[in-house]
Amino acid sequence: MDFGHRDLTISSDEQDALSHHGALLLSLLQSEGSSTLLVTQPSDDYRVVFVNRAAQEFFRLNSEEMSGDWFLRKWQENFGQQALDDALVRLRRDAKVRFRMTHQWPDGSSTPIEIALFLFRFQGVEYIANHCLDITERVRQEKAMHSLRARSIMWERDRHYRHLFEQMRDAVVLLDVNELNGRRRLALHWLNAAASRILNLDADRQAGKLMRDLIGLGFRDSWLIYEHRCVERGETLRFEDALEGDSGLTYYEFELIPILREDGELGSVALVMRDISQRKAEEDERHHQEQTLRTLSDNSPDVIIRYDTDCRRIYVNRTFLEATGLNETQSLGKTPSEVSSLGETGSRIQAMVQRVINTGHPGTMDLRVDKEGGYRVYELRAVPERDRYQQLTSVLVIGRDYSERRQAEDRLHASEQSFRTLVENSPDLICRFNTDYRITYANPATSLITGIEEAELLGMQAADIRETMHSRHANALAPRESRLQQMLEEVMASETTLEFDIQTLCAQGELINLALRLTPEFDREGKLSSILMVGRDTTELNQYQERVQRLAAYDSLTNLPNRTAFTQIIDQVLGKAAHASDQVGLMVLDLDHFKHINDSLGHPVGDMLLKTVANRLSNLVDPSTKIGRLGGDEFGILFPKVESREKLLAQAQWIMDAISHPVYLETQEVAIGVSIGICLFPEDGLESRDMVRYADSALHMAKANGRKAVHCYSRDITLLAKERLTLENDLRQAIRQNQLEVMYQPKIDLHSGRITGAEALVRWRHPTRGLLTPERFIPLAEECGLISALGKDVLMKAAKATARWNEERRKPLQIAVNLSGKQFTEQNLAAMVRDVLAQTHCKASWLELEITEGVLLGDKSSVLAILRELKMQGASIAIDDFGTGYSSLGYLAKFPIDTLKIDKSFIHELLTSRESKALVRAIISMARSLDMDIVAEGVETEAQAIKLATMGCPKAQGFYYGKPMSELAFEAMLDQDIDHLNLL
Repeated sequence: MDFGHRDLTISSDEQDALSHHGALLLSLLQSEGSSTLLVTQPSDDYRVVFVNRAAQEFFRLNSEEMSGDWFLRKWQENFGQQALDDALVRLRRDAKVRFRMTHQWPDGSSTPIEIALFLFRFQGVEYIANHCLDITERVRQEKAMHSLRARSIMWERDRHYRHLFEQMRDAVVLLDVNELNGRRRLALHWLNAAASRILNLDADRQAGKLMRDLIGLGFRDSWLIYEHRCVERGETLRFEDALEGDSGLTYYEFELIPILREDGELGSVALVMRDISQRKAEEDERHHQEQTLRTLSDNSPDVIIRYDTDCRRIYVNRTFLEATGLNETQSLGKTPSEVSSLGETGSRIQAMVQRVINTGHPGTMDLRVDKEGGYRVYELRAVPERDRYQQLTSVLVIGRDYSERRQAEDRLHASEQSFRTLVENSPDLICRFNTDYRITYANPATSLITGIEEAELLGMQAADIRETMHSRHANALAPRESRLQQMLEEVMASETTLEFDIQTLCAQGELINLALRLTPEFDREGKLSSILMVGRDTTELNQYQERVQRLAAYDSLTNLPNRTAFTQIIDQVLGKAAHASDQVGLMVLDLDHFKHINDSLGHPVGDMLLKTVANRLSNLVDPSTKIGRLGGDEFGILFPKVESREKLLAQAQWIMDAISHPVYLETQEVAIGVSIGICLFPEDGLESRDMVRYADSALHMAKANGRKAVHCYSRDITLLAKERLTLENDLRQAIRQNQLEVMYQPKIDLHSGRITGAEALVRWRHPTRGLLTPERFIPLAEECGLISALGKDVLMKAAKATARWNEERRKPLQIAVNLSGKQFTEQNLAAMVRDVLAQTHCKASWLELEITEGVLLGDKSSVLAILRELKMQGASIAIDDFGTGYSSLGYLAKFPIDTLKIDKSFIHELLTSRESKALVRAIISMARSLDMDIVAEGVETEAQAIKLATMGCPKAQGFYYGKPMSELAFEAMLDQDIDHLNLL
């Protein structure tokens, strides 16, 4: 018989028989209905030497395709070479081997096959006969029987477990894992009576329903997160949460336990709920008690230390740290003897603590600690602490500092000695009076000032000193009354300190000024026992102060009160006028073109002109009218009582005409022109500061109206105009001098926690006003036409920083820059943006341009054209403070908007206001439907962030992640970001 072009015989004895019956055998093997058979030769790499027709039909191949190493390749695909070698060993031992394999067809389908291997020899060569059988039906029946047995076992086990679960006080819920829209969800299968009561569910009616639809709204968002973690990760999940019930919130400990099938796949989930409200209450109470005890301990003036049974510190209070100069790291975990700074003292403390541990009885000791500049003395008391089984667990040591008591005598002696030395050598007069107002002590300075010997002063009263001084200097002019005696009596009655000045005679008979201080002194019972008087001769000081006050209050050129003194005069006059219900008029007069006179004729001539004007003013008004020089060529005239505004205006016109007569200075005639501003009390102002400012504002209006005029203050003239002008000029310089700074507030991906970008916020570092926020200068910039230059400066800085940050980032940042509505009308905005991008090499996609809803209410066609041009460049467009304006869905659909930024007012009330929560949810839903990105502004707490994440908001910014920060600070924050640290 031919097996693949080779003559084979089974054995030498049967060779003749095979040659006679070979044709018959080959015919049988090839006949219809015979089993599949192929023969391989192990010694020739398992080469196929024979394949019958049944095998070719089964494998859908011809004999040529199944020849050669076809069998070896199939075997290695399923089992590997080693398995084939092992099978050959078994065949040589047992002659027959069976195994199963799955045959893969070219169309992707597969068929289970059972292969029986038989080993035989022919002419000394080993061959393997391979019989293949399709066992698809057998495998299906086996699986069916296995499933039937498994269901039987599970039903019996389920019945047993249900009986056990019904007896449990904990709530137990069995949940099935269902596929829904490509996601696995948990559905109710069964629950015990406790779970039914807590969750208000009925397994018979609600079995098969999703748990997310059965639980309350307040717990639903949290449940979805926990459910997702359990079914996706397949791990047990424990957490605590509260459920709303009829009696309020109840706290539970939840445990989600995955139950795996025999194939290792998740089959169901067990939910176990345990009421922990009592434990929570006990924990809160225990925490409160521990916090109270710690607060008392940390704020106790006593040293408090706790040692364990190895004499190691396990707690020290703040007083201990302050007393030793150690920190907690240096103190805790060490025995007293291990602290080198304590030396022998540490060994004594440790010995006391060890005795308490050994005996269980309290112990005490005194401890002196020498410190730089002195020493401290402590009384230490150690008491054992025991657990509820009366086992000693620790030792509490309390140390009370009674150094003051020990050192009191030393301090008292040193204080008395120091006091006597200071008093005896003090240039100040120091006396002590008893309750009879008689001197019991007087220092040498008292004798030197009065000229009365110390021995003679003792026992004297104040009146006796006065009489003695007057008798020695009878011709001197001095007060005859004794004010000192009156003050002594007042201190005795009120028991309070008094300070006052008196004039008296000195030893030389001259009148001097004394500044005296009387201080009551009390005995141990708190009863007033004496009065200490300390006095200083202030005669020279008073004379000096008078000279200084004169220089400070009067103008040296005109001898008129200066601005400060004149303001004080106004205060006094206004106070009297308010009491008498009088009107007060104030004029501020300024010389026209005075600078021209100074520049052309010289400052000496200008000074002469100022003196002339001062003299003329003094001669024009009556003595009750006050005149002052407010500075430069500006004078103030105060009328304590005026009848009406009209008469004050007439008076001002008369003064202007009188002053304006030419004056001859150094043979030159100088024409004088003046402008006057006036205001009235109380109609225009109530305080001197306001009166001067209002009159000065009126003066500026007079000058603005052509000079040589009188202008009366009105409510339309305020400092706002001046402030606006000053700030406008400063802002122009700020743009030129690069005073504008760009701060960055990070934007965070709520799911990954990574930084996705930032909002660029401009700040003005004013040289005198400090750091100004946008609301202080952006409206001004828009009004005075500076917003275009300011906006370009901010965009340039932000784009430059963005290009630098994104140069090597795998995922680029997107920086948002605010645009003003004025920029859409004052400049070619799109061209400006294009120019900035070209100069900074910043990609347009790296920028997000923010506008407010109000921009969309203007010239819609022009705004739409500009926005479309910006979009064509690649920039993103965002609506800032969304929800506070008047935009509609029509606007959002019409304009090329990419991002909605939810206004921070909604986020602030997200957790407390049902309306805010509903609005935020609606905005998120609307943005998703329009395929827009969403950013929540003003996130300040972790709870807000978690809530936003559960609501589907992808991004957020706010103080919780970071306040607006400098460029360097934002770069430091990027360095800490995971995405930035793992650049590819």
